[in-house]
Amino acid sequence: MGIDTYFIHRCIQTLEFSMNELQKIEHSESLSYDAFQASCVKEFELTLALSGKLLRNALEHSMHITAKPIVYRLKTCFDLQPNTVC
Repeated sequence: MGIDTYFIHRCIQTLEFSMNELQKIEHSESLSYDAFQASCVKEFELTLALSGKLLRNALEHSMHITAKPIVYRLKTCFDLQPNTVC
């Protein structure tokens, strides 16, 4: 069973397009610059998240992992009891 990589290819194409358009804009104070910069950041985050999911799926299929991974939870200030200092 193959892994569908259509969406990650699409994200990479969008990231490349946004980066090229960002490099064409000379003024860093223009609205277009801000829009393409935000697009680059968002597409990078999306590409990173999708690549992690695809890697996990590939490892699960190739290693036949059936056990759930161990999840460690970090304690935050919101987890503490009332009147407790972080």
